Amino acid sequence: MTIRGNTRLKPVQKPDLQVIKPVKTTKYSDIDLNNWKDYPHILTDSLWEFPSRSRENGHSNEYHGNYIPQIAQQLYERFTKKNDVVLDLFFGSGTSGIEAINMGRRCIGVELKDELAESVSEKFTPKQLVTDVNIICADSASELAKEKIKARLEIMGEEKAQLLILHPPYDDIIKFSDRKEDLSMNAGDIAFPHLGIYLENVPKSFTVFGFSIAFYGVIIGIGVLAGILMAVHQAKITGQNPDIYWDFAIYAVIFSVIGARLYYVIFSWDNYKNDLLSIFNTRKGGMAIYGGVIAAFLTLFIYCKVKKLNPFQIGDTCMPGLILGQVIGRWGNFMNREAFGEYTDSLFAMRLPVDAVRASDLTEAIRAHEETVGGISCIQVHPTYLYESVWC
Repeated sequence: MTIRGNTRLKPVQKPDLQVIKPVKTTKYSDIDLNNWKDYPHILTDSLWEFPSRSRENGHSNEYHGNYIPQIAQQLYERFTKKNDVVLDLFFGSGTSGIEAINMGRRCIGVELKDELAESVSEKFTPKQLVTDVNIICADSASELAKEKIKARLEIMGEEKAQLLILHPPYDDIIKFSDRKEDLSMNAGDIAFPHLGIYLENVPKSFTVFGFSIAFYGVIIGIGVLAGILMAVHQAKITGQNPDIYWDFAIYAVIFSVIGARLYYVIFSWDNYKNDLLSIFNTRKGGMAIYGGVIAAFLTLFIYCKVKKLNPFQIGDTCMPGLILGQVIGRWGNFMNREAFGEYTDSLFAMRLPVDAVRASDLTEAIRAHEETVGGISCIQVHPTYLYESVWC
């Protein structure tokens, strides 16, 4: 065979060979880790952003919380397999259960409110409530809930749930119920958990014609007035002239307020040394009872010297009134969330949101035991105002 010209033989090109990697999954999901980039519905950004709450596949717009269906979808895809069990201790509107049905998972939900549990159960068919979704009406922290969860897992043929969902109530945004078991805690709440006392939205002040008046000042004022009335009463029953005590009270109150403020400023000088005018701004707090008592006694001796009276008799007559004023006035500290003791877990332990107290009142010991309750950072301390009030 003759080959003419410059004809050259072209090499035959071999087809590209694509290496097919075997499917690689984890023990807790069905995602193929070798091809995870091929999952367009799985968000891999560090921050998930959703334009709106999904209203499809059984979800409705009746609830506006931030635990939206898309979050459940992303979590289930990553951390569960088909037929796995999801445990949601704050079942609420049933988002976890609905998405479990949509994605072939099973769900156990715990809900505190009876009426809500009954309402949410209507979102599922009778068959689904038997095989796929179980709603337990109980306090999620109770032994009853624990026993019911365990019993349901046994029915499902599981020793434990594969995914635990915790999305506590939204503290000061939404208050879900008035029940003491409700873990949500507002920034204005005060609780005595071991006594079963839960006080909601305890105000620090009230408004009159647009002017804010602190309960602390009102209570202190009531204590002062009660103390004066007690002294006047003591004067009458001991045969003294009550007008002396009304007259003395005018001076005592004025100089006691000045003394209480000076005492506080002296021992908190770092807070005022760069802004001397703030010393006169008492509306931001800053009174010390010790300074008030010292000033009252100094006023007593000066007043009695000028009026030529016996200071010991006047002081003895005023003493029951001073104690009564202290008993009442300490409850101003309660309203102000101040003058408490160190951390305690005793019977009388008082729980306060951190945001409701002054940072300067938080010691290292208190901060070391700071805990989160319903999304709110809280401290638990001795209610020393209560101890003193009862002791007096």
